[in-house]
Amino acid sequence: MITSPRMRRTGLLSVLLLAGVPLTPVIAQTDAVITPQHVAELRAEQAAPRTAVAFDPRNFDKFAGQYQLGPTGILWVRRDGSKYFARLTGQPEAEIFPESPAKFFYNEVHAQLSFDSDAGGRVTQLVLHQGGAELPAPRVSAEAAKAVEDALMARIKADTPSPGTEAALRHQIESMETGTRDYAPLTPQMAAAARAQWPGTSQMLAGLGALKSITFKDVSPGSSCPREPRLADSSSVLSPLA
Repeated sequence: MITSPRMRRTGLLSVLLLAGVPLTPVIAQTDAVITPQHVAELRAEQAAPRTAVAFDPRNFDKFAGQYQLGPTGILWVRRDGSKYFARLTGQPEAEIFPESPAKFFYNEVHAQLSFDSDAGGRVTQLVLHQGGAELPAPRVSAEAAKAVEDALMARIKADTPSPGTEAALRHQIESMETGTRDYAPLTPQMAAAARAQWPGTSQMLAGLGALKSITFKDVSPGSSCPREPRLADSSSVLSPLA
């Protein structure tokens, strides 16, 4: 997530798939019960003003490395003197600022990165806090990170969609058309957000008619497999995150 240019907004319908259709799995399902209220509380906390605290740059070196966010995303974290940077696949590098010994924030967006360590003090993962979600990204080797990005670049060059994306998107739209949306494939955070938005999205869908087609557009670094579904109202296009 972090930045939002990969979402082509086409009216209010852009919210529909942003909140609820993970076309490829991002994080594993958990047993946690996450309510819309909890998501709203997280979103408010993440949007709260931040203030940088004093931080010894040498203490950042244990965080520097690569972290895998979903099947096609790598967060690259590094230090340059007394400045700290993070870059997500397909996005420009951005400076992050310390708010605690193990948590850093972005100035450009309402997002933070926190780092988790094991009992021996080894940093094992980071967590992206953004949009009411908390997305873990396990630490991976430089070789593994490069392989993930190389595979994505190969798909971009071949302009090949992710397997299963059309079926997953079609299933979500058709379940919403029947008024019985399938929340099971969604992460807990996405399901909570989708439930909170359901009154509005169901009302919008009711006036648009049945799904007509789903068109594969292209593959790009910031959006691994965009697809545009068209509904019976031919002027209505949904632009999902892939």
